[in-house]
Amino acid sequence: MKTERLIMDILEAFDLHGSYRAAAKHVGCAPNTVKKFVLARQAGDPLPKRVIRAKLTDDYRDKIDELVDRSSGTIMAHKVHEALEGMGYTGSQRSTSRAVREAKNTYAAAQQRVHKPWVPAPGQWLQYDFGDGPMVAGKATVLFVAWLAWSKFRFVIPLFDKQMPSVIGALDACFRTLGGVPSAVLTDNEKTVTVDHVCNLPVRNQRIVSAARWYGTAIHTCVPYDPATKGGVENAVKIAKADLVPTGVNLRAEYASFAELQEACDQWVYDINHREHAAGFIPAERLTQELQHLHPVPAEPYELAVGQQRSVPSNTPMVTYQHVQYSVPYAYMGANVMVREDRVNNALVITARDGDGITRHIANHQLGARGDIIMDDAHFPLTTATGPQQRSIMPKSAAEKQFLAIGAGAQAYVRAAAADGTPRLKERIPLLTALTAAWPTSQVNDALATAAAVGRFLVADVESILQRAPVTTTEPSNALDDHSLAQGTAGWQLMGQVA
Repeated sequence: MKTERLIMDILEAFDLHGSYRAAAKHVGCAPNTVKKFVLARQAGDPLPKRVIRAKLTDDYRDKIDELVDRSSGTIMAHKVHEALEGMGYTGSQRSTSRAVREAKNTYAAAQQRVHKPWVPAPGQWLQYDFGDGPMVAGKATVLFVAWLAWSKFRFVIPLFDKQMPSVIGALDACFRTLGGVPSAVLTDNEKTVTVDHVCNLPVRNQRIVSAARWYGTAIHTCVPYDPATKGGVENAVKIAKADLVPTGVNLRAEYASFAELQEACDQWVYDINHREHAAGFIPAERLTQELQHLHPVPAEPYELAVGQQRSVPSNTPMVTYQHVQYSVPYAYMGANVMVREDRVNNALVITARDGDGITRHIANHQLGARGDIIMDDAHFPLTTATGPQQRSIMPKSAAEKQFLAIGAGAQAYVRAAAADGTPRLKERIPLLTALTAAWPTSQVNDALATAAAVGRFLVADVESILQRAPVTTTEPSNALDDHSLAQGTAGWQLMGQVA
């Protein structure tokens, strides 16, 4: 079959030469071919129809169509040929293949999906999906990518996983970046959103439903294994991965830290939303128009957006996360708190919702290694020891009360003697108390303190210290007259004498 361009050249050559043979030589075809097209033009049909000849497969066309339809257009031609040979077909494998190809094309045209253009309304739809992010410090990351349908505003944030706290936290960050919440959120059938399908209906995860109610939106999912029902977020994921994941194409260097990846994502969000979209507008400017159709973002994030829930024991203010114990203020013993990793600062952030419903930050620790115990002394009462336990001294008998009444030296003596394992300490206490009858109480107190300091705990040792101590007198001392400022009474002797 000649092309339309060649037919036009043939007719033009005939008009130039006026001869079938000369026109055929000029164009490079047979004279009869030139004659056929010239006569067809004179008959008013410049493009003659190809004559369709009868084929050996025509008698088996219904069977071929049946096999193609039963296999949903996937059956192989040689299997059709085997079936036709059993029905008496004598044609070649090539003829069968040609007939099967035509039947498959007809079947595909009948099953062709018709897409109606989707015209989103302002503030109606937000779509999000995930893409594989770059490796950071040997750990795989995930890119959370969201796309606001009407304004074409795109958002991306890096995550370390796709668990529920991370997903809700990313949604919260997205809503706060946009400045509002859309009426509906569309996404894929992740386990964080859909836990099962019953009668072709998705069964929602209760936690994502609770989070959607908190933010005042509704969660919808696309048809499984049907990316066409997800919309434009697929393209946003592709663009984000092409720009943010280091490859040989974009020549982007590897990220040294998660904070560097976060900074790159923030810069990407700013750049792409301040660039003119293919639709002819700038998404950041169009977002300002869409804001009036978005719902307000709650002042406090949903509780799972601030981490995973942990229960604080009623007897110790410690919580466990990733096999590491972290302290919280002791006022939260017996309560539930939320823990979240801050990968930017390599820290663990602990928050709690108080009775007024407000989520407050209560603790912040550097991430520890497996088995570590990380504490803040401020999280424990002042009476709680954070080092070796120091038991308070409390007298249990009258003899102990009399001994401790001597003073701080007695307390130092009994603590040091008990720690040293002094034998028959209880019998020595009355003997030491009796020393106050021979020496002043203050001297006995000092002697006991000295004995505790040097580790001498025998009664004889304390007596030896008392005997060697300087003796203090209680007699009054008079100042010498040479050092007195008084004038004296010597001048009174002249009184009564006659001059």
